[in-house]
Amino acid sequence: MNSDSAAKSILSELAPLLAAGTLPRAAQRFGESLAQRLASPVRVAVAGLPGSGKSQLLNMLAGRSVIADGAGLPSLRLRHGSSHRTLLSDRDGNETALDGIALDAPEASQAAGIVVEAPLPVLERMSLLEVVSGASGESQRRALEYGAARADIMIWCTQEFSLAERELWAQVPDRLKDHGFLALTKADLLHKRRQLAQQLADLEDVIDVEFFMIQPVATLQALAALEREGSVDDAALYASGGRALIDGVLKHVEQGRRADIDNAALLLRRYGGQTSKQLGSAPNPAADTPVTAPEPAPAAPPRAPAADRAPPETAEAAAPPPAPPVAEPSAGEAASPAPHAAAAALLRARAETLSRELEASEDDAFGAVLGQCTETMDEIADLFMEHEPEDAEPSPLHEDVMEASELMLLLRLEEGGEQAEDAITLLLQLRRDIETGLTA
Repeated sequence: MNSDSAAKSILSELAPLLAAGTLPRAAQRFGESLAQRLASPVRVAVAGLPGSGKSQLLNMLAGRSVIADGAGLPSLRLRHGSSHRTLLSDRDGNETALDGIALDAPEASQAAGIVVEAPLPVLERMSLLEVVSGASGESQRRALEYGAARADIMIWCTQEFSLAERELWAQVPDRLKDHGFLALTKADLLHKRRQLAQQLADLEDVIDVEFFMIQPVATLQALAALEREGSVDDAALYASGGRALIDGVLKHVEQGRRADIDNAALLLRRYGGQTSKQLGSAPNPAADTPVTAPEPAPAAPPRAPAADRAPPETAEAAAPPPAPPVAEPSAGEAASPAPHAAAAALLRARAETLSRELEASEDDAFGAVLGQCTETMDEIADLFMEHEPEDAEPSPLHEDVMEASELMLLLRLEEGGEQAEDAITLLLQLRRDIETGLTA
């Protein structure tokens, strides 16, 4: 069974379980996040400085030319549809639908957001977002922030990955860097100048920390190979570096989908056969058969629903407009200090108790420790959800809390002494992060 069929199959089992509303809070949130990801293509964002070759790289990933180079358009999402259609939205959210790929229409350059739908098979697996910015550093920062909030995989296009670009990339969340690709575009020109080998050597240390993969690609050559009349020129596509990048991204997409399927199966095995009465009365339900939690794979990271509309922007100031004039929390700070203080106090009160209980636990009591860790994590997650403004992007610490909540659930599902130790370690690490936020 391929991953698409497997995803549909497991979604049909997961949906009634989630609809029943009988799962513990962490399991319900985790299941809803999995269901959303399994029902949607993985979101791939293509970013980089103006003129870095983003449009052509997006075309290459799509397998055909969609965006003309230098078209002067705002950020654009390409997604699957039954026919070719262009959706233009204005700053008030009003949408106009045009037949075909109508990016040369006069109103397209004035649109606040653009979505192009096309019946391309690759778009059933991933949607593509070109993140457009203006020339200023602030415009680029806001554009990257916009793209990062709407991506599961991000490709940064560059010819040199300069210091300015590194400073921009530093703002990308770590969870996205784990799924980040550095595309050295226009690699044919770098090769002709005899700069490519040195460029790769210079970036070797950066790649180990900041990206999952680096790939030089002669984008125009790759696109020409894909669009050759009759069939794809595989030799030319391989020589251009395009095949390696396309395969790398698609493999990452597939691994993410498989990891989500495995996690959904783990959730169903733990809770799928239980009634609401059992869930309410059994604080430590056991699985029918022992299972092993999957190793962290490059899965599409948990995300909140985001509109497909691109941000209100123009060619020169193409990044999304600033948020309303309210004080923005700094990295490590939540929208309100209240969840920081309450969460830190809760963790201080329970950390030592949990450690003592773990040391004294018999083999059959590890589930109780994991249950207490999960309850603690639930309370912390609820604190942050209550204090996060509804119209604001989650703060970095809030995102960390949500990711920790999902990891805690996986530990709870597997169960055992090692998992109990990992759960307590996770709470201690979260406590340090929260206390750092209090003193920042």
